[in-house]
Amino acid sequence: MKAIEQARANSATVFYFFSMATLFDFKSWYDTTGLKKETSELLTKQDLDTKEALVLVTESDITNLEMALGQRELLVKAIFLLH
Repeated sequence: MKAIEQARANSATVFYFFSMATLFDFKSWYDTTGLKKETSELLTKQDLDTKEALVLVTESDITNLEMALGQRELLVKAIFLLH
């Protein structure tokens, strides 16, 4: 019985992570943030176009990206709202 409960818990966890990854639409997300197309292209080029990657980005990481200050501030806010 315990093995069945553990298997159900494991499959629910896998389903949660799979769902989280597949439900995030990067283009829709950046369209709602005020970010410019150039910024979205930069994020994609840096492999920061998934929710899993974006939530790991720090302000220090953003500072290292070559983008305008206004876009940096919008990105910080948009990532904060993903949490």
